[in-house]
Amino acid sequence: MHKTLRVLFVEDSEDDMLLTLRELKKGWDNVTFERVETEQTMTAALDKQKWDIVISDYSMPHFSGIDALKLFNKSGLDIPFILVSGKISEEKAIEAMKAGAHDFVMKGNLARLLPAIERELHDAEAREKKKKAEEALRIANERYRLITENMSDIIGITDMNMRATFLTPSIERALGYTIDELNSIPMEKQVTPDSFKVLSQTIAEELTEKNIENKDMRISQTLYLEFYHKDGSTLWGEIKVDLIRDPQGKPTGFVVTGRDVTDRKKADAQIKASLKEKEVLLREIHHRVKNNLQIISSLLDMVNTRTSDKEAIDLFTNVNTKIYAMSAIHSQLYERKQFDGVDMEEYIKKLVDRIFSVYPEKRGQIALMLDMPKIVLSLDQAVPCGLVLNELISNSLKHAFKKEGQGIIEVSIKRVENTVFLRVKDNGTGIQGVDIYKTESLGIKLVRTLVLDQLEGDLKVNHGDGTEFLIEFTTSEETLIHEKTV
Repeated sequence: MHKTLRVLFVEDSEDDMLLTLRELKKGWDNVTFERVETEQTMTAALDKQKWDIVISDYSMPHFSGIDALKLFNKSGLDIPFILVSGKISEEKAIEAMKAGAHDFVMKGNLARLLPAIERELHDAEAREKKKKAEEALRIANERYRLITENMSDIIGITDMNMRATFLTPSIERALGYTIDELNSIPMEKQVTPDSFKVLSQTIAEELTEKNIENKDMRISQTLYLEFYHKDGSTLWGEIKVDLIRDPQGKPTGFVVTGRDVTDRKKADAQIKASLKEKEVLLREIHHRVKNNLQIISSLLDMVNTRTSDKEAIDLFTNVNTKIYAMSAIHSQLYERKQFDGVDMEEYIKKLVDRIFSVYPEKRGQIALMLDMPKIVLSLDQAVPCGLVLNELISNSLKHAFKKEGQGIIEVSIKRVENTVFLRVKDNGTGIQGVDIYKTESLGIKLVRTLVLDQLEGDLKVNHGDGTEFLIEFTTSEETLIHEKTV
């Protein structure tokens, strides 16, 4: 041993103390000490500093070893107290040990002092470690108690039949039942029949023989179950169930964690109801817009049949195709019940078919080539895009093919990231020498306005073997998402 030993001597004889001290130095390189012989000086010494051991004489004229032991016990210190005496009866020694002395050594046999001190110091150290461990455990238990008693979430442990072996007190606040009451209620009575069916089915699916035999497999499920409250009402719980295995991998029960999500369920239901109401309203709006546009179209057809003026007929026909270009979008949205985007492939095919129906004589003369992958545009972009296509295709049919022979109109639309490229090309006579940004042609001005102002895009025209219109505009991220669902 090389550490310091701090000794408080309760001794009236300095010589006896020095003899004891000499014995102690055989075991410790450094021994610090203080000698006291009265109650007052011992009290002061105990308060003044920390000691490793108290060695007290048994018989002193003014302050006995038993008195010193009583004072030591009052201090609450947990260090060795060893009595040393020149002569004492066995009965007195036993009495002192019962009073709290850790050992008794005769002054004539001080060789036994070192082993006794080593043993008692070791025991004191063990008691100190145990005390600290117990205190740490007490603090941990108190924290655990505070957490479990005040947490809003519910934690439980069940056996394989879902009978609870442990539940946090939060279950009482959630369901109104005490833990003892819940333990007396079978699981099938704690939840609604539908929820118990979901729970039973999930456990049956997860606890297959294959899953159980795979000891490394973690079995965990999150369920939404409807529980009965003690007052007769029901509430929804989000329940996470994890299988517990023993060290050999055998299933022994479940760890269940849950929380009350009734308010969330109600909010979700309100949102769904609101969305449904919005959906009905939007469908009705699209339906009415479609019907109103069709009424206008029918009125124009009626007027068209009552005039023989070719210019007026062309004008009414042109307006009517534009109306259809808008009406077809609302019709698609109404029929599909999909209000967040227009499927351009379906829409353009219908639009082109309608345009050709206006010019039936062109069907056998002009071939239409469509290149349209799945693209979805918002209503705000689909309408001007449809009007542009209507104008360009109609113009090609009316003006581009003056000579007899097979004509071709190519229409393509594609998206690269957030940019949409629309191309309309024909192999007709072309519009040589026309500046699309200066011409007063009503059709070109309409296309220019729709592209630049409505679509906020770019418009280019290439001349050569026919005419090619190139339109480029940017679309939103939302349509990219909707494109995957349409």
